[in-house]
Amino acid sequence: SGPSVPSVPTSPSVPSEPSVPTVLPGDINNVVQQTSVSKSTKKSVSNDGSTLTTTMETSTVVIEISSDFTSTYEIGQCDLYNGIQILKSLDTKAIRRALSGKYYLAEATPCSYFDSPDSRVGILNTAFPACSMQLIFDDISMDAWDYNTPHMVMDRGYNMKTGEIQETRSYISSVYSEDHPYGSTVFALYSEGYYPDTIEELTQLKLDGMICKPPSDIYKNQIIASIIGYNEDDYLLLCIANQYKNPFFSSEPVYQVYAYTRDRIPSQKTMNNINQELLRAGYNPNYLIKIDQTTEIEVEYVFETSYYESTFSCWSSSSSSYKSTKITSSYSSSSNPPLVT
Repeated sequence: SGPSVPSVPTSPSVPSEPSVPTVLPGDINNVVQQTSVSKSTKKSVSNDGSTLTTTMETSTVVIEISSDFTSTYEIGQCDLYNGIQILKSLDTKAIRRALSGKYYLAEATPCSYFDSPDSRVGILNTAFPACSMQLIFDDISMDAWDYNTPHMVMDRGYNMKTGEIQETRSYISSVYSEDHPYGSTVFALYSEGYYPDTIEELTQLKLDGMICKPPSDIYKNQIIASIIGYNEDDYLLLCIANQYKNPFFSSEPVYQVYAYTRDRIPSQKTMNNINQELLRAGYNPNYLIKIDQTTEIEVEYVFETSYYESTFSCWSSSSSSYKSTKITSSYSSSSNPPLVT
């Protein structure tokens, strides 16, 4: 028999796009990160035989954790969160230092739940018209954190729509005992609230094993917050365990995170470290927006126990005169808000 005829190789099929992603260096707060760009092509033929080609380009920013970053505190997985790790094992003196004095809100997960003229800026209303936001803890009894004592908190900011400095009273207290693994970093924040209506939660947060008792009837709004990053005299990162129907993240639930700094305009190093803390905790820094701190509420806030123990809520009609008196005594009755550039 004659030699076999070699088979003719078939031509390889041409692969369709998407192309191999291109990785480009970039810059977000000078943090080690990459931008991955991928293209995909789609061809469609119309009835008259003409061909239309469309190319879509998708870019994704990936911020990477730096091997140089170190933190003083350990983190661990707490049952309150899915995929987020929080700090543990702060001693009572460290907790008291962390939850005292004034912080400026540098970055936050955007949220706004009702477009009501009565809405107040603060932790649960960080999008426009909020700016110049501060969180201030009382400095009463600074020796050590007492797990059984609630402390006064003032959440204040400037509302660009109304031109008002809005103040929302809150109390913060521990929800676990001192011997609980996360007793030092999980807290209840009871506030007057930021809206006339109740915010809808996606799922009811389980409060098993927690001690949750509002100090009085006017503090109807309860959120559970945890420390996910902290550096003394530098920054405090809080993550809320409650998950709400946030219109900014309608496709997937996203935890609300707050980056508070001691400096009104934090250094680049501080912002870099905040991003690294967020990554370590398992949170995507791209979810945060920068909060405008260009102008400052210049008058220092002075805590008055009687004001916090008052039964007049900012939402009750009888409280308007009480509240305006408070603002007048704190800020002067000038028609312009006391902001300085």
